[in-house]
Amino acid sequence: MSRLRTAGLFATALLALAAVTGHAGPLPDPTRPDYLNHASRAAVTPGWQVTSIIVSPSRRLASINGRTVKPGDRVDGATVLEIMPYAVKLENKHGIFTAYLLAGDIKRPLAGPHGT
Repeated sequence: MSRLRTAGLFATALLALAAVTGHAGPLPDPTRPDYLNHASRAAVTPGWQVTSIIVSPSRRLASINGRTVKPGDRVDGATVLEIMPYAVKLENKHGIFTAYLLAGDIKRPLAGPHGT
């Protein structure tokens, strides 16, 4: 077989492989923190926008649909059951659901006292 024909077959095989794998979607990153994987599912709870979450040893607060709430508070017909670092668990007449903080909104704690 000539070099040119071999190179052509190889190029065709690569293009076919690229076409097949190009539609498969991205592979999940096993090193990605779990809260970022959940955060990407924010569209699961349309109508519920979690814009900030504060979790500390003394308090847990979240901003949902423009209101600051704590566990036990009600917002837009739902009761806040739990506030986690990446999401808020709520319950309304349809059942229990989770509204996630958008991935771009997640802030990480400073590594040291001056951000070092």
